[in-house]
Amino acid sequence: MRLHNVILSTLAAGVVATISTPTASAHADLTEHCSNAAFDSEIADYYADRPGSPPAIPARRLSVRGLMVMDALEAQGSAKVLKSTPALLSQVWVSVDSWGEDTQVHLVFPLENKHVIDVITNVPVTQPDDGSGFLDIYADHGDGVHGHVYSEKVAAIALAKLPRGGEATRLIGFYDQHGETIFATYASQATKTADAKAIAGFADTWAFAQSQESLCGK
Repeated sequence: MRLHNVILSTLAAGVVATISTPTASAHADLTEHCSNAAFDSEIADYYADRPGSPPAIPARRLSVRGLMVMDALEAQGSAKVLKSTPALLSQVWVSVDSWGEDTQVHLVFPLENKHVIDVITNVPVTQPDDGSGFLDIYADHGDGVHGHVYSEKVAAIALAKLPRGGEATRLIGFYDQHGETIFATYASQATKTADAKAIAGFADTWAFAQSQESLCGK
C-alpha cells in the first residue's frame, strides 16, 4: 500500500468520526459564521500584505473559523460561500471530476486548525452512488487516494481565487456546521507549479458556483 493511502485512510477515519457524531448537524444555523464589515476590512488588510495566502493561515493567526475568512473574502469578490446539501456537494464534485482524472491537485487536511497535511494526487473521481450517504471519490482508477465524505455532514462549500502577481491560489473548501474546514482541494497555490488542466477546470467550477445563492447573502 502506498504511503499516501495510509495517510488518507488514517485521516478519513478521523474525519468520518468527527462529522458523523450524532450531535453534529449540518442543518444548524450557519449565519453565525458570516463575517461583518470590521472583519471584512481586517481580512482585506491581511491579504493586501500577504496576497495569495491559503485561507487557513489567517484563520489560524486570527483565531477565527475558516468559513468566516471565506465569507470575508467573498466581500472582496475573491470567494463564494454556499450552503451545502448532498445534491449540491455531488454537483460540485462532478464538476471537479471534469477537471480530468489524470489532473494533479492538492488535498489539504487540517489538524486542530494548527497544522495541515498536503497530499498531492490525481483528481479522485466520483464513484457510483450506493445509497450509503457517502460521496465516494477514488483516484487512479481505484489504486490511489480513496475519499469517503459523509454528505449530510458537509454544511458549507466555499471556493476562493486569490491572486498573487500573475498567479493565484485556487481552492474549494468543505466545512462542518462549526465553520471549520473538513478538507480542501487546491487546483493551484500561488507560489507553486500547478497543473494547467486543474486551473482550467477550476474556472468552470468557479463559474458554476457564481450561479448559486451565497450563504450570507453577499
